[in-house]
Amino acid sequence: MAAAFGLQAHVGDLTKCPICLEDYRDLKSLPCLHTYCLECLRSYGRDKLPGDELLCPTCRNSCRVPEPGISAFPLNFFICDLLQAQNAAKLSTDGVHHCDACFEVCEEESVATPPATKYCLDCCQHFCEKCSRIHARMQASAHAVVPVGEEMSDELIQLRTRRCQDHKAETVKLYCYDCKTNLCGLCMASKHKQHDVAEISEAADKLGRDIDKHVRSVSDCITHIKDIEQQWDAEVSHTGGES
Repeated sequence: MAAAFGLQAHVGDLTKCPICLEDYRDLKSLPCLHTYCLECLRSYGRDKLPGDELLCPTCRNSCRVPEPGISAFPLNFFICDLLQAQNAAKLSTDGVHHCDACFEVCEEESVATPPATKYCLDCCQHFCEKCSRIHARMQASAHAVVPVGEEMSDELIQLRTRRCQDHKAETVKLYCYDCKTNLCGLCMASKHKQHDVAEISEAADKLGRDIDKHVRSVSDCITHIKDIEQQWDAEVSHTGGES
């Protein structure tokens, strides 16, 4: 039982934004794979323009703000799926999902929150009918909103992982080496014409070979350092023996 609670707490930590310390909303991933809420990332990089260097708040690795802006950083599908699994576990315990938007308002007023009927795949949040309509009007681009319960279907999960974040009806088939992101055909034609682009499968093979090359290089360096260390120990031992 203790192990189960420990695992639940660990999963809870993984689904919280390092900036606001709340559950992720409209989560975006940097090239270093650290993930943040879109609004938190926008606030953090509010003085950054497309093409500017952006340091990851967690590891300080640098990346470039995409040409369309901070909102063009990709969705972290793993964390999104983890959030959905966490929500599904809560549902099995509570029996019903409640509207996340209403909860924020009602929490301080001690008012019961209405049950959720819709789920936004992009924000990983549940909404009642009223809030789902407000949410749809507030978004600059249409988010994928489905009835509660359908978000965990295998078909929908597979479709979402292939769906372009800028062009919801398109699937991603290309990878841009310059922007380090996946693209659909419309992205390629409109914003990445002069960039180094390849099919995702081809890019995956190349990146895999590059990673293997770097791993071998690091391994060779470690081996070389160990050889030098052994030589040094032998020299110190020999010098000590003579004295």
